[in-house]
Amino acid sequence: MNVADSLNSASNWTDSKTTNGTPGNYPELDLSIKEQRLIFVPTEPPTNSTVNITAIVNNMAIRGADSFKVKFYEDLNRNYNAEDGEELDSVNHLTSLNFADSATVSVNSSSLSSGTHVFLAKIVNIFPNADTSLSNNTVIDSVSTVPAMDLSVSTSFLTFTPSNPKVGDNLQVISRIKNTGLTATTDFTVKFYEDINRNVFPDANEFIDSVNFAGILNTNDSMNVSIMVNGITFGWHPYLAKIIPSSVIPLVDEVSSNDQRMDSVNVTIPDSITLTEVMFKPISGEDFDEFIEVYNYSNQPIDLLNWRVRDNSAMDTLKNAGSGTILNPGQFAVIFHQGYDLVNGLYKDIFPVGALPLKVHSGLIGNGLGNSADSVKLVNSIGDTISRYAWSVSSGFTSGISHEKKNLNNDNSPSNWINSIYINGTPGFLNSVTPKQFDLSILPHDIAFSPAYPVSGQMFSISGRLYNIGEMPTGSFSVNIYRYVDQDSILLSSFNSTGLAPGDFVVIAASDTSVVEEQQILIRIIYPSDENLQNNVALKKIVLGAKRFSVVVNEINYLPSSTSTEWIELYNRSPDSVNLKKWKWSDEANINSPKSITTSNYWLKSDGYVLLVKDSALFNNFYANVPAHKFYMNTNFSSLNNSGDLIVLFDSLDIPIDSLFYEPTWGGGADISLERVIADSASTIPSNWRSSEAYHQATPGSLNSQTPVAFDIAVRQNDITFSPPHPAVNQPVTITAVVRNKGLQAINSYFTVKVFYDEDVNQTPEPSELIDSIGINSLNVDDSQAVEINWTVPSILSKRNSQLAESRYIIVLLEYSGDQRIENNLTIRELKIGIRDQSVLINEILYEPDTSQVEFIEIYNFNNTALNLQNWTISDASSSKVIVELPQYISTQQFRVLTGDSSFFRNFPSVPDSLVIVIPSMPSLNNTDDKVVLKDDVGNVVDSLHYYSTWGGRNGKSLERRSSTSNTNDPANWVSSLSAARSTPAAANSIFQAHAYLRNSLLINEIMYSPFTGEPEYIEVYNPADSGINLLNWSLLVGSDKTIIVSDHFILPSKDYAVLAQNTSFSNRFDIPNSKILLTESGLPTLSNSGNTILLQDLVGNTIDSVNYSPNWGGGEGISIERIRSDGDANVAGNWGSCVFIEGGTPGAINSNIAGSLRKKINITASPNPFLVDQGQQTKITIDIPVAQARMTVKIYDNQGRLINTLLNNSLTGSHREIEWDGKDRGRKIARMGIYIIYVEVIDDISGFSKSAKQTVVLARRL
Repeated sequence: MNVADSLNSASNWTDSKTTNGTPGNYPELDLSIKEQRLIFVPTEPPTNSTVNITAIVNNMAIRGADSFKVKFYEDLNRNYNAEDGEELDSVNHLTSLNFADSATVSVNSSSLSSGTHVFLAKIVNIFPNADTSLSNNTVIDSVSTVPAMDLSVSTSFLTFTPSNPKVGDNLQVISRIKNTGLTATTDFTVKFYEDINRNVFPDANEFIDSVNFAGILNTNDSMNVSIMVNGITFGWHPYLAKIIPSSVIPLVDEVSSNDQRMDSVNVTIPDSITLTEVMFKPISGEDFDEFIEVYNYSNQPIDLLNWRVRDNSAMDTLKNAGSGTILNPGQFAVIFHQGYDLVNGLYKDIFPVGALPLKVHSGLIGNGLGNSADSVKLVNSIGDTISRYAWSVSSGFTSGISHEKKNLNNDNSPSNWINSIYINGTPGFLNSVTPKQFDLSILPHDIAFSPAYPVSGQMFSISGRLYNIGEMPTGSFSVNIYRYVDQDSILLSSFNSTGLAPGDFVVIAASDTSVVEEQQILIRIIYPSDENLQNNVALKKIVLGAKRFSVVVNEINYLPSSTSTEWIELYNRSPDSVNLKKWKWSDEANINSPKSITTSNYWLKSDGYVLLVKDSALFNNFYANVPAHKFYMNTNFSSLNNSGDLIVLFDSLDIPIDSLFYEPTWGGGADISLERVIADSASTIPSNWRSSEAYHQATPGSLNSQTPVAFDIAVRQNDITFSPPHPAVNQPVTITAVVRNKGLQAINSYFTVKVFYDEDVNQTPEPSELIDSIGINSLNVDDSQAVEINWTVPSILSKRNSQLAESRYIIVLLEYSGDQRIENNLTIRELKIGIRDQSVLINEILYEPDTSQVEFIEIYNFNNTALNLQNWTISDASSSKVIVELPQYISTQQFRVLTGDSSFFRNFPSVPDSLVIVIPSMPSLNNTDDKVVLKDDVGNVVDSLHYYSTWGGRNGKSLERRSSTSNTNDPANWVSSLSAARSTPAAANSIFQAHAYLRNSLLINEIMYSPFTGEPEYIEVYNPADSGINLLNWSLLVGSDKTIIVSDHFILPSKDYAVLAQNTSFSNRFDIPNSKILLTESGLPTLSNSGNTILLQDLVGNTIDSVNYSPNWGGGEGISIERIRSDGDANVAGNWGSCVFIEGGTPGAINSNIAGSLRKKINITASPNPFLVDQGQQTKITIDIPVAQARMTVKIYDNQGRLINTLLNNSLTGSHREIEWDGKDRGRKIARMGIYIIYVEVIDDISGFSKSAKQTVVLARRL
């Protein structure tokens, strides 16, 4: 091929033979053996035959090769090198080999021995140039011979029939022989051995049998040869098969390595034990009620010792449950949870005597059988799985239904398992689904009683349901029903039947009277043809029940103190004794796991009590000599909730006998029991429960204090009250005792209420301690009567000035000869001696300190003796704090400053430490308003204050009390401090140094109580004095609302006005300068449109003026009421009237209706007069009349008597009036120049004044 033509042809391109290629390198001469492989013909040469070996040489370079040689070697030592001793032959190629051409060279190798042969070919002697790439000049390849004669047993395992042999089976051992040689073979022998010594060698003494083959076995054909081993024994058996060539026609097996094979088989005990029933979802829902049933269907007993069961998760070993571990032929064994109670467990009534009970060593069967899916295996003592069953059911599978096997063999396919017909299954006896021809059945659970749990002596009915579970109709049969007591039976009823169809049932019935606790009912089927006698007799115990509410919850102590304990009292209200064995009780938290009361016999007698006690030591210490029996439950007692709880009492059958859900509102409390009122009334009625009224606040083991009797007068501790609650020494106190008739009948005879002071504190009323006695003649049912006795606390009782609160006791005793319950006739009430009200006063408070100050409260001892402040408290509206926990005395007429921070001393370094009590986290006082309450150590309120910021004391100033004798909560009794230091802690209040003003030194002069929308209400004050008045700390009270007028100095000049308002928005309308408007600190109190009382007080709290205004005095929307005479009584209606000016008020100016010195006639002036209308002038007409108020008409006439204009028409006016005339007529045209007459007419309907007057005015123009 021409090189140029072939460069880009497809055949000129192929994969590089060198890793990473040969970039930029093209060899000049490169011979290569094609694909690095040799070609063998034939590909599978027979042993001792000749094979042809071929190599194809390619020229991979541009330059051609003129000649070359290929040497062939057999690599005998397998080192993959061409060595001289291994050379087989060589071939010279003497013709040219051009680029991309190839040449074939070959040699023969004869008499190949059996096995694999490795050959090597190598290119050498290349001419004219040496090969530039030697890596592809050598190739290694191999070929394997095929034997002419080769019999093999190694291509497959030995097989056994049966594959899982049992002891005693005849075992067939099978070996498959294959001719893997190239020629047919004839006549060979296969010998079988049992490799007893496990050396994998066919020893002569291990020979079992042999099989001779005399036929022809062609190439690649195979055949089975086998022997029989009869009566195989238990355990593992290794068998060996070996091929022996025929001695008649001696052929040499060329491959001996595959002439023998060994395999083993495990021989197990016959599977005559099988799973027959599984209860994986018991009706109780408890794992300990699961069971597995197995059955021995062999004719030999089998010991189940060390056998095991396994579910999907865990394996458990079986153990003796008291009846041994030998399972006899035809016998059932039932495997239970380790904790299952064979005597009292769920299956006690149906488990037959003839069955073998077994248990597992650990708690659960496996890991607890799965309710929806799981499996169980029965494993023998050597680990062989004998039987296995797996199940999977839907989520709605019924509890209490077991899975039963129909045919009792080892067929565990799903089709051989089905749901049991019976609730709780058939543990220990023939499965309900196992078919029999004739089988009548009655089981204990087929027997029912009505009522289910009759009480002693009660008639009850018996019903039994009898089933035909066989496959054939029955013939005649009979049924007997017996009472069975102490192994003695008494026939109650008989039943005869002519037959019963398969799957049908019949109900038989009888009746009896329950007599003793161990009474049973026995039902026996008499049917000779029955194939299953195990289910022909059923015995069921009659469980005697307790009557509902025979025993009731009668008293509960649910809120004990730390020295007491919780307890519940039970009461037997029935006429018979009740056995409390296996009774339980529960609260709400443990309703699904009630607490056992006792597991032993305990007969609670009729009308008897028993106590369930949480802590025995605490109970016996707190309640001495309680006669009733007590069950000390300790840790088995459920704690009762203080906020209410459920209590349920169960009998031995877990049937609720009594129940209630008590609430704290029913009664009871701290060491006060909750008592049932009437045992025969329902437990759930709240009114049937009340707090104990007994002296010891409970009646454990005896008649409840709330249970009514015929005659019963009572007094409770809470029925004794004192007024005041904590009287001081030598202070009168009223003792009130309420006596109640708690009996069922009225008291119509005399009884006495005696009150004692228990001076020696022995809790016993003594004649010398009698305070007083009062007789009562009668008291109706459910009625009560209060008696009052006045007493003065004698000074001998108290040392309150030097110690903490004292306790003394008042005893009330009722004496009535007919009382049937005397334990509630005496009660004792503690009397604590207190401090007299306002013995100590709140005297000064700093509630709005600036950044350099801290809050404080100053108190003052107004008492005539020193007082101990230990355990006194100071409170605001939201919190309280103890002032001091150790003794600290405040002397008479002495101050104490209470503060929350020691930085108080930075502002007041001169205040002695002894007069200051620093209270960490003292209540913080609000800036708007707050309460300050001072209480003594028994909780008496000694003084209390509810202040408001409107009273004063803002911006770093304290609020000081004015008077120690005035009401603490009177706003007028408080004022801002006048001190230069802005407060006076631990010193006399600054107000006592202030100047007091006289009555009417400052007057309330005008009131705007109904302003226009958007304008403020205002009050005008007037200084009638000859000197100025400083309004610092003056206050204004409207009703109970107080405000400080100004907290800084403000001098109101003599004969001047000041206006008190919320803002200045009205100043423009009334043309009043802002300097006359005083904006009160906390706003002006609201002025009621219906009237109110206004007090004007000076800085020391003296009332300087007061007005109790009424809308009847005048005023209205936008119109003020004005004071007429400054020297007149401010609270006389006639001294006030509506403002008559068109503006509606005169704030900061003389009132519109001021009376002054009234003239006797009408005075009219006009100014200017004349007036020039062409210059825009108007004339002001001033009119003064001799009455305070009247109706006025003003008209303008010309000199001809013609009406020109009307300026006022019957308008209400005061004694002084000013109006203007612009010179225009009624048509609003300017009148002619000339003289005009002003005509004024005044009428006062009240005084009868009626006059008119005239005056002239000249209208002119400039000429």
